[in-house]
Amino acid sequence: MAAKLFSLITKHKLLLANFLVYAAIVVLLLIFSGQLFWGQKMFRGYLFNGNIPASKDKLLIAEATRLFKDEKDISVYKPLLEEALKIEPYSEAGLLLGNIALWQGDEQKMLQYYEKYRSINPYVSSIYVNMVDVLVKQGNVKKAQLLLADGIKTYERRLELYKPAPDPNVENEFNQKALYIYQRAQQDLDLLKQIQQRIQSDENKPKSK
Repeated sequence: MAAKLFSLITKHKLLLANFLVYAAIVVLLLIFSGQLFWGQKMFRGYLFNGNIPASKDKLLIAEATRLFKDEKDISVYKPLLEEALKIEPYSEAGLLLGNIALWQGDEQKMLQYYEKYRSINPYVSSIYVNMVDVLVKQGNVKKAQLLLADGIKTYERRLELYKPAPDPNVENEFNQKALYIYQRAQQDLDLLKQIQQRIQSDENKPKSK
């Protein structure tokens, strides 16, 4: 009798444990259904086409860019970018929203968007140019100079990384790509140095009384 009772209790405990495990799985599936659906699409795309489908934020950015190119309507363009930024807070949407803020004259918003995007991609020269221009206009020359100095160091490191040294063991297209990156970095570095020199020259001019 005792053995039967023990067996019954054990059976109920196992059933309860199984139920809890299945319930946990269902809850996790519900919570991460979006990610799982995207992962399934990615796997199918890679398996059948050899390509990984773009993430939702990139699709929104592409759609926004297409609409803006066709209609030049910021009221259509901006909400799609904002939605993309909610999905991926450090996506290119931040850079594009910074551009919109600049067009609309919202300098503080522009600085916020640009600075956040620069933290993950410091190789966009227009960010430095536009931010420095705004900071100088606001009278914050010291901050503009620090930003330029940081940008110059960033591009100098990039030049070191991509210094031309073709490797015969590497496919030529990759050597060409490295050379392109190097040349583009050199152009951006020269631009930032010119702006730095101009600001220093303006600072050294005698102030009119």
